[in-house]
Amino acid sequence: MPAVGDGRRLTFLTQPASFFWDGDRPLRAADFDDPFRQGLLTIATATSRTEIRWLRETIDGLLKG
Repeated sequence: MPAVGDGRRLTFLTQPASFFWDGDRPLRAADFDDPFRQGLLTIATATSRTEIRWLRETIDGLLKG
């Protein structure tokens, strides 16, 4: 069985992130009028949420054996 690891990826994924920043504040899709920047951030958010959900489910499954 593979090792579960120390949770670094999950920790990384749950930190505030963005392609665009205003100082220390990550900008969200709603902060832009440009539909392509909105789309990029919307897709990135969906991808991150999906990866987080998958990672949590996978780790839970590995821990339960």
